[in-house]
Amino acid sequence: MRSQRIGYLASASVLSGLISSVAADCECGYSVNSTSFPQHEVFTDLIESDFLTIQDIAVDTDWKIQRYWTPYDPSSGYYGENFTAANVVSNPLKYNYSLEHPTESQLGGSAGLQLWVRSELQSNGLIPCGQVKSARDDIQYGSFRTAMKLTPVNGTCSAFFSYYNDTQEIDVELLSRQYTNYSLSGSDVPSSPINLVFHSVQSIIDDYQLPNTSTYGRPVVPVALTNEYHEYRFDWTPDRVSFYFDGKWLWDLITDVPSWRTAILFSHWSNGAAGWTQGPPTEDAVMTISYFKAYFNSSDPQRMSDYETRCKDPSAANSICIIPDQKVAPGAAAPQNGSASTFFFSQHSNMTSNQTLYTGENSGNSSSCAKVAGIPLWAVGVGVFLVFGQWIGF
Repeated sequence: MRSQRIGYLASASVLSGLISSVAADCECGYSVNSTSFPQHEVFTDLIESDFLTIQDIAVDTDWKIQRYWTPYDPSSGYYGENFTAANVVSNPLKYNYSLEHPTESQLGGSAGLQLWVRSELQSNGLIPCGQVKSARDDIQYGSFRTAMKLTPVNGTCSAFFSYYNDTQEIDVELLSRQYTNYSLSGSDVPSSPINLVFHSVQSIIDDYQLPNTSTYGRPVVPVALTNEYHEYRFDWTPDRVSFYFDGKWLWDLITDVPSWRTAILFSHWSNGAAGWTQGPPTEDAVMTISYFKAYFNSSDPQRMSDYETRCKDPSAANSICIIPDQKVAPGAAAPQNGSASTFFFSQHSNMTSNQTLYTGENSGNSSSCAKVAGIPLWAVGVGVFLVFGQWIGF
C-alpha cells in the first residue's frame, strides 16, 4: 500500500513570519498536489522548455547537446554509441499554434525536439545516437514531466532520466522492441511496458536488476506509444519516486532512493545488446519531445539565498502556484491549439520571477494560473519540512 506522503516546503523561511506582500506570483514556489492526500509538495525552482516553438536547441541555455562516444567491444557483443550534435534536431511548428495548420512542422513529421538513432553503423563499430542534458545540475528533488512521441522502429531505447553517477540515477526507459511487440505479434490491443529503474550501489554490485522488484518497476500501459505524444512524469522526494503516465499514477519505488544533486537528460540510443535495446535499427529512428517541465529544489547556495530573499510570506495570496496536471495525452492539435495543450508558467508574465530560464525563442498561449491562496502550507499540521534537501523536525 502506498504510504502517506509528507508535504514539505523548500525553505525554513516559511517560519520567519515576514509581512504578507507578494512582488510576483509564484515567488514562494510551485506546488504539487498529491493525487491521494491533501498535503502539498512545494519546490523553489523551475525549468520549462516548449520544444514546439524553440527554433534552435543549440542556442537554448537550458540545455547542452552531448558529444561523446563509448567504444565498440566485440567480445561483449555490444556496439559503441556515438552521441553527436547531428542527431539532435529542432523541428518546431511551422506556424505557432495556427488553427489552419495546427501540427505542421518546419521539417515535416512530428514537431518538437528530435533525437535520432541512425541505422548506418559507423566504421569503428559505433551507432550514431542523440542526447541532451540540462544545464542545471543542482537539481535535488522535484517533479519532472515530459511529452514524447516514440519511434515505431525496433532496436532503440528512448530514455528520460536524472543522473549524477551510476549509483544515483532515476530512469524512465522505453524499449521499442517491447512496446512495438504487440503489433508485430498481430494483436489489436496495445501493450506497452515502461521500465522504471533506480541505479544504485547494490545494482552495480549485482550487475543486473530484475523487473518488478524494489528498484525496478515495469508497468504495462494499454496504449500505443508511437501514434501521439504522451506525458511521462516522476516526482522525486526523499522517501520515494512516484511515476505517472498521462497524469495517472503508475508505480512507486522506495528502496535506495537517490539523494544527490543531479541533471536531467534525454537520450535516444542503441548498442545492440540482446537483453536490452537489441538493434541497431534497420532504418533511422526518431524520438520526438514536445515539452519538458521541472519544478525542483536547488542544492546551489546562491539559489537557496535567492529563494529566501524573494519568498517574503508563503501564506500570501498567489505566492505559491499549483502546478496543473496533464490529465490526458497531450497533442499539438488539441483544443485551443496551445503548446500540446499544456500549461507553462513561463509563458505568462509575473510567474517566474528570479528563475533561470531561456526565453529567447519561446512563445505560447495565455490562460489563468491555479494558485494556492489564503492557507499557509506550513499550517497543515505536519511537523517536518525539507530545507533544500535536508530534513528537520520541530
